[in-house]
Order: sequence, then structure tokens, then C-alpha cells
Amino acid sequence: MGRQKLRIKPETMFPSVANADIVAVGLQESKILNQADVCFRIRQYMRRHDFVEISATSMWEIVLLVFVLQKHSLNVLNPEIRTYRNGLFGMVGNKGGI
Repeated sequence: MGRQKLRIKPETMFPSVANADIVAVGLQESKILNQADVCFRIRQYMRRHDFVEISATSMWEIVLLVFVLQKHSLNVLNPEIRTYRNGLFGMVGNKGGI
């Protein structure tokens, strides 16, 4: 009997983004969430609400997605995300590394 993938619905994660200008979404243990599917669903949901993805990164099972309202997107120049691998011999990431 295999482990069942969790189904995540962005509508329940973000019931209202109407008052937000910027949204950062962090996922931990995303392997059990089917990372690609969850990120795709979040991106679709945010696009429907006039948000633009300005940055994204992942390390192991941790994901960070950052969105800004379309009307503010021209004001965001050169967003940077830095990762720091401070796990085993500086070779692997760990919790809190993004």
C-alpha cells in the first residue's frame, strides 16, 4: 500500500487575496504534496487574481514562490532569492535554507 498524495486546493489556502499586493508562498515537505502539481495550481490561482510570479526557488523539499500584483510588477526590479546549503559538509540544504 503506497502513500497517497495530498490534494491541495489554492482556494482553501488563499481564500482572499483581494487585499494583498505581494504574496510569498512557502512549502515544506513538498515531496508528499506532489510539488509540481501544487506549484502549478498555485500559479494558476494567482494569475486568475492578477498576480505575477516574480521569483521562485526550491531546495530539496522546500519551495518558495513570490507573487506581486500585476499593477506593481514594473516596480519590482531584479528580485533576488538566495539559498544557503548549511547541511552536511555544505553540500545539501536543510530546513530554513531558503
